[in-house]
Amino acid sequence: MKIRNGFVSNSSSTSFVVCIPKNFVPSEEELDKLDCFCDVTDEIKKKFISKVIIGVEEIKDGGLYYSYDDGLMCDAISELCENNGFVLNEMNTGPDEGQLMGVDAERIKHIIDWKRDEN
Repeated sequence: MKIRNGFVSNSSSTSFVVCIPKNFVPSEEELDKLDCFCDVTDEIKKKFISKVIIGVEEIKDGGLYYSYDDGLMCDAISELCENNGFVLNEMNTGPDEGQLMGVDAERIKHIIDWKRDEN
């Protein structure tokens, strides 16, 4: 049995606010180690790694992904963001719910500091 804390890979009612620094490029080694790829063949993993790299670039430019469009890619990008501290907040919503959400300033500071460290 696999127990995972943090991101819920099969929940269509959880959304995440992420901020990926423009200069962040995930390494293939980092992508290869993601938990969401543990039950897939190497062939599928190789195909999805290139899609995830493209997806990360699209999200940096304000793109949006839905898990029902491509669940594995959404899981991979979510896990990658969580591993690097790029998740600003998460929200659970349903058909009868609405929320206002604040963002933790320390998480934003982490991303700004990460970007400075890279330069």
